[in-house]
Amino acid sequence: MTAALSLPLAMGVGLSAGSAAVRQVQSRAVPLVAFFSRTGNTRVVAGQIRRARDADLFEIEPAAPYPEDYKAIVMQADQERQTLA
Repeated sequence: MTAALSLPLAMGVGLSAGSAAVRQVQSRAVPLVAFFSRTGNTRVVAGQIRRARDADLFEIEPAAPYPEDYKAIVMQADQERQTLA
């Protein structure tokens, strides 16, 4: 459907908000709740939002797990910010 819609738009022919093609695309849209949770608290809130909005849920996971010790996590986060800045 995206390819079919992009061709007329690329040619300068717009679709009005009331057109059947736009309504069809909008009716398929599903919200996505993406979250990161180190302790699980954010996971609970994300689940509540997902249920309230009938959304899909996606958990963001670090490539390497964070340490359990809080001070070690803070040090690692500081190092990550410095290397990405």
